[in-house]
Amino acid sequence: MRTKKLSITVAGLALAMMVLGTPIQLIAATPVNYIHPKILDIALHGQNELHGQAVDTNGKAAVGTKISLSNPKQKAITETVTDEQGRFVFTNVKAGLTVLQIGDASTTVRTWAANTAPPSAHQAVLVDTTPTVRGQLTSRGWLTTAVVTAIVAGAVVGIYEAFKDEPSGS
Repeated sequence: MRTKKLSITVAGLALAMMVLGTPIQLIAATPVNYIHPKILDIALHGQNELHGQAVDTNGKAAVGTKISLSNPKQKAITETVTDEQGRFVFTNVKAGLTVLQIGDASTTVRTWAANTAPPSAHQAVLVDTTPTVRGQLTSRGWLTTAVVTAIVAGAVVGIYEAFKDEPSGS
């Protein structure tokens, strides 16, 4: 009779863990939209040209990648495509805040007219074309929780069953 009660209790706890544990995982931290991006200072060249290069995670040139230039309010100004070395150039860029957009990723830069940039300004911008991946629960998260819970519950019941008939003292 005790075995049946213990089995029912363990099964109930396992079910509670599956039902109550999954929603907690599903409400993982949501990306915050009000994070202020780091702004890069970029010196413009010649006739207000913005030079840059797009690369992937391995540092290889991102050939034929579309890059757009927009104002901080996300209104598109112009776009271009990278060459064989992943390089790109925007001409007639106004000094001030500008956003470089590659797919869903964006980089905010502060452009400076030729000979007015601070010493810390970069001569070109290097952009990574690799998409950002956030650590959110995948669609298989509930299944993982269920399997782990079942394994733990099975182990507890199995250990109990293995030792229940042994005499308690030698």
